[in-house]
Amino acid sequence: MSQVTSDSYINYFRTLAVIEEEIQHNPDSENNDSDPGEKRFTRWSADEAITSLRNKIGFPALLLEMYEVNTKSEVPYDVKGMYTGAFTILAHAANGDVQQETEALALTERIYQNILKMIYQDHYGYNKDRCSTPFTDFSFNNLDIRPIGPILDNEFGWRIEFNFKPKYLLKITDAPEYGTIEEVVPPGYYLLQNGFIEIPAGRLVERIYLSPLDESFLIAGSAEGEEDLLKSDNIPTPAGGDRTGFFDLVCKIPTRIWIGGIVSKTKVAVYTRRLP
Repeated sequence: MSQVTSDSYINYFRTLAVIEEEIQHNPDSENNDSDPGEKRFTRWSADEAITSLRNKIGFPALLLEMYEVNTKSEVPYDVKGMYTGAFTILAHAANGDVQQETEALALTERIYQNILKMIYQDHYGYNKDRCSTPFTDFSFNNLDIRPIGPILDNEFGWRIEFNFKPKYLLKITDAPEYGTIEEVVPPGYYLLQNGFIEIPAGRLVERIYLSPLDESFLIAGSAEGEEDLLKSDNIPTPAGGDRTGFFDLVCKIPTRIWIGGIVSKTKVAVYTRRLP
């Protein structure tokens, strides 16, 4: 079954518009079940702007553009999708009122900064496992942020364009069959001391990701005390850093992976695919 990103992408930004204090979007407004002006989130494009979007929403508002996908490959059997999305924050100003225009830009600047902070916390905040986001990676180091306005009915604000990697990548060259979707087992898991991770039967383990709360010499193996899956190499993993091992471990029966070198709370993510 094909996995899509569009639903989770839209719902994620809708949620941000609901919880952002200076937007406070009311989801009921999308079905015309609330007072006018409580709709503060919508998908949008240039066509929607031309067809009087101003009459459908209140301000300040978060306007989400659907992402674009460009494919790129060095070889024909490894085609990868490069994803680009964007959102705009707009606020209204009275026509010809320079002070209100300045205030609208300041307000929307503050809002987009809060939105980016929330996205960052969902990815890198304490005890966060990115389950609530549609992204496995959001490129904070490659943002395109530009002021816009006046548009529509004298709205001003900022457009933020970003690159990201979704949880479900466009992989044209993969056969669309059972077992092609990568999964994390177990999701949102932590170890407080050396121990085992249980892998269900019928899995191909591709890599393991470890992130300790304190500096640790982390290892992983197919048996207690072994490091055949992840060697320490006498290289410490810093507090809040990560250590990743790449391998292919076929688990036709329930299998245990041993994690060693743990001295503090350590996040564990084992990336697997279901065997056909």
